[in-house]
Amino acid sequence: LPRAAKLDEVNNELRLILTDKLIDSIVALIPGEWLEPSSPFTSVTEHRQAYSTFLKTRVAHSEIFVKEAQHARATLI
Repeated sequence: LPRAAKLDEVNNELRLILTDKLIDSIVALIPGEWLEPSSPFTSVTEHRQAYSTFLKTRVAHSEIFVKEAQHARATLI
């Protein structure tokens, strides 16, 4: 946290990089074997979709995490 002075700036830059297409392509690289064991999903495709949706939602709402980090930084520093 002491070095996290540019959270808004970095968040804005990363949101431009972490597009839905990039997230989908990264999730597609996860080996299917990693997604099958004790999975609550009916298929590897469904499991991949859940990961993609989760990550896209995190990126879309990243300002929440940035604000929390800024608050923690202000409190601790």
